[in-house]
Amino acid sequence: MQAEKRKTTKYFGNYPYVNKLISKLVFIGIDYRRKQLIRKYKKNDKVFQLKNTEQTQKDFENYLNQGFCKINVGGGTKNFEGFVNIDFIRHENVAREVIANILDLSFIPDSCVTHIHSNHVMEHLTQQQLEDQLQQYQRILSADGIISIRVPNTLGVAYGFFFGQEAEREHEAFLKLGYPKEEDFYNPADGWYYQDLWALYHWFYAFTGNIENEHLNQITPTKLKDTVEKTGFTVLKMTIPEASNIVLMAKK
Repeated sequence: MQAEKRKTTKYFGNYPYVNKLISKLVFIGIDYRRKQLIRKYKKNDKVFQLKNTEQTQKDFENYLNQGFCKINVGGGTKNFEGFVNIDFIRHENVAREVIANILDLSFIPDSCVTHIHSNHVMEHLTQQQLEDQLQQYQRILSADGIISIRVPNTLGVAYGFFFGQEAEREHEAFLKLGYPKEEDFYNPADGWYYQDLWALYHWFYAFTGNIENEHLNQITPTKLKDTVEKTGFTVLKMTIPEASNIVLMAKK
């Protein structure tokens, strides 16, 4: 009976009411700090706009004609086998890259992409932008095309702040579904948010007031799954809800 009781109070330990109160105070404090920073940097808020051009379309179609039909949205400096990076700045060491505004994928033809990957990008979009992005993925993906998404897990790090990091699991199963073998998965160093308020804040909001690096969407597993399914995808696999990051695989 005692073991069963501990199981049912897993998330708040042996003193659930005290821990719930502490949790509430922690998140009230975080939200207060966030609003302070927004007010502080509001006068410096300049929305970054990059206009796609005819050259953007030509650059992408050049790779497409060479047989590269997988894209890494916001790929940064990463070179994945078979993928073309779509990013807003150029990276000298990237083999295949198209400089573009990722919010506007109209330069990509319909049904020509077989795999769209995104790692730590979606949290920088508003919820409406995230839904728009997924709708664009539906258009450009071929039949049975897949998406792989990795984002910070608001639920997971909230859990980990109190109880310690949980690893993303079943890497091999994700690889079999098409997750890029070169991409990050579980990293023990991610657990720095354990009992660290600044780290917890960073995982939730990143650099508040910095238009290129702040988190505009606090994503939980249920929220991401519902959004992905709302835009017509079938979810194939997700990581456990307590993990630092959400990894999701879905198909068109």
